[in-house]
Amino acid sequence: MTLKAVDGDMVDSRLQNLADNIPGGMVFQLAVDGESRHFVYVSRGVEKLFGVSAMEAMEDAGRLYTVIEPSDLALLRDAEARAIYSTEPFVSEVRLNTGFGSRWVQISSARRLEPDGSQIWDGVVLDITDRKKAELAHTENEARLQLATDAAAIGIWHWDLGSGRMSYSPRAKDIYGFSEGEEITFAKLEALNLEDDAPVIRAKLQRALDPALRENEIFSYRIRRADTGEVRWLMAHGKAAFEVSDGVERPTSYVGTLQDVTEQKRAEIMLLESEARLRLAISAGAMAVWELDVRTNVVTPSAELNALYGFPKDATPALDDFRARYAPGETERIEAEAAQVVGRGDSQLDFEAKHIWPDGSVKWFSVRAQIINGSDGNPERLIGVVMDVTKRRAAEEQLHIVAQELQHRVKNSLTVVQTLASQTFKPNRPFPEALAAFTGRLKALASATDVMTRSDWSRGSLIEVVEVVLEPYREGFLDRFDLAGEDVSASSKVILGVGMALHELCTNALKHGALSAPGGRVSLSWRREGKWLMIDWRESGGPVVTSTPATGFGTRLLKKGIFDGIAGSIEVFFQPEGVKCFIRANLEESS
Repeated sequence: MTLKAVDGDMVDSRLQNLADNIPGGMVFQLAVDGESRHFVYVSRGVEKLFGVSAMEAMEDAGRLYTVIEPSDLALLRDAEARAIYSTEPFVSEVRLNTGFGSRWVQISSARRLEPDGSQIWDGVVLDITDRKKAELAHTENEARLQLATDAAAIGIWHWDLGSGRMSYSPRAKDIYGFSEGEEITFAKLEALNLEDDAPVIRAKLQRALDPALRENEIFSYRIRRADTGEVRWLMAHGKAAFEVSDGVERPTSYVGTLQDVTEQKRAEIMLLESEARLRLAISAGAMAVWELDVRTNVVTPSAELNALYGFPKDATPALDDFRARYAPGETERIEAEAAQVVGRGDSQLDFEAKHIWPDGSVKWFSVRAQIINGSDGNPERLIGVVMDVTKRRAAEEQLHIVAQELQHRVKNSLTVVQTLASQTFKPNRPFPEALAAFTGRLKALASATDVMTRSDWSRGSLIEVVEVVLEPYREGFLDRFDLAGEDVSASSKVILGVGMALHELCTNALKHGALSAPGGRVSLSWRREGKWLMIDWRESGGPVVTSTPATGFGTRLLKKGIFDGIAGSIEVFFQPEGVKCFIRANLEESS
């Protein structure tokens, strides 16, 4: 087979077609003679790039230079001049301003010397607008990333797993305490990790570089800075790149960001400690935190709130379930108070509510809340605490009762003292005698009062008041009292009355009766008959009673001044063998 020569004109035609149809480009041959330039050849692509036809370009090469951005034209002139004198090819990128808009082109050209010594520059011009836009976008993205990382104090790192070389940004080096020019190695980094955190970091790294896992979770750890030794919290976020080599997928690089989050961690720790203290305070104070969506009436449940209200820990009670615990009338009262608070524009709600449990027991809760308004200015949420104040309320109620009781007791005591004084200090009675009688009666009153005080004025012991009142009249080994009866608990009114009656009987026995004679004795016995306390006083061995003595204050006090008909009665009989007295006191009589 013989190869036939290809016709030269056919070759030139094919080359011209090729040159004219280069996508987004043009071919040229430019003759340069000093400052003079003209095209020897230019393809038709010049029209799409420069907005000038090939014929116009051939006639005046300078027309192409007129559409080049002025600042870029100066750079192009410099590049051409250097290439002419150095004979080296040149490549230049310039912007064109044509009727097609602004575009970027790349001009590449190399010098060729003709036999006659003239210079021909063969070259190509390519439209690189898309590439330039991508480069510009990339540059802008990098600038924004740099701005963001600087603003957020974020460092960037890159680890080439093939070479082991690590690249750390200035910010990343500063976070670790490295100097700006210091070389970073994996060993240096690992040496700065706190011992407790080192296993966690290694495990995270292994999972990140495992092709089957490719973990890229954010994690925090502690280091000791290379320069100061200060312990700092860091937050890292990395992602590995993988390639398949010889059928095996392996990690090739690991890149990511680094941030010092020490202050954030300290704040988190302080918040956790504060929350722990709050939970402890809430638990110790029998309190619970609650939240109510005012618009939907949905209560955010909690184990503490449920426990306080007697619901199961995992229950989700509705608002009506809580209100069902209110005592009658409390719901209306609380809603009215809340409306007044909102009407005044206040943001604090504070009230105490009475509750009645299903078993009938009464509970008092103190409720305090912050009113949070929505965008429309109306209440949207309530957030607050509720505390069990049942014991405090009971103590306050008891204190109120005690205060009333004390007022009553003091008033009664003053009345008794006033009566004793008016009856004892008579104009015709010697003052020393009256004073002694008055003092004795006050002591009896005080002794009986002591008995009641020791029992908080609720109930008193009969035996105790008997022992206290009789003690001054018992002469040690010569005890002339015969006592018989079981101890009885009685109200303060009964105990004080019995104490006063026994004092009067002892005083009379000492002055005129059994205790005034060496062989005299007193028999004192008591018993309970239903609701009545029956006390029997009998004197014997004293002077013979020949007649009923004149009725003095002591007798009047016994008969009419101690008990009324409901609380009890006292009867006194002056018989020859001695005085007898029968006391009857109502044990069901309140104080």
